[in-house]
Amino acid sequence: MQNATAEMAQPRSCGLDALLGCRGLGRLESWFAHQHRLGWQVSYGPLSTGGFPLRHVTGIAQPVLADPMTGAAWSADWIAFDSPALLPGAQTLRFPTTEQRFSVFDRTHTLRAQHMQAALQLAPGLARS
Repeated sequence: MQNATAEMAQPRSCGLDALLGCRGLGRLESWFAHQHRLGWQVSYGPLSTGGFPLRHVTGIAQPVLADPMTGAAWSADWIAFDSPALLPGAQTLRFPTTEQRFSVFDRTHTLRAQHMQAALQLAPGLARS
């Protein structure tokens, strides 16, 4: 697993057909770095993008998020965001069939689900505004 700031330092090359995907990866890396600056434990493996030209699919390997203020933490083998190219705000968040781990301080629970997903309707603009 890599720390968010270490992952951001790696250069990313994009072909013209994948430009939007790489812009999305950059935004995702920025979000992870912001959470890290807020004091969260943030780490993840390789980021991927695909599905072009009809879809944008962004994958995150080995994501780990932990908020030291609340003691809450979550980790999984991977997570993916999937949207139609013409409707980038219509995101489907897909979760793995392998175990996800949820912790609150010293208690850890695992979740294993088939076809677990969440439908998100995101609006343009800054999430923090």
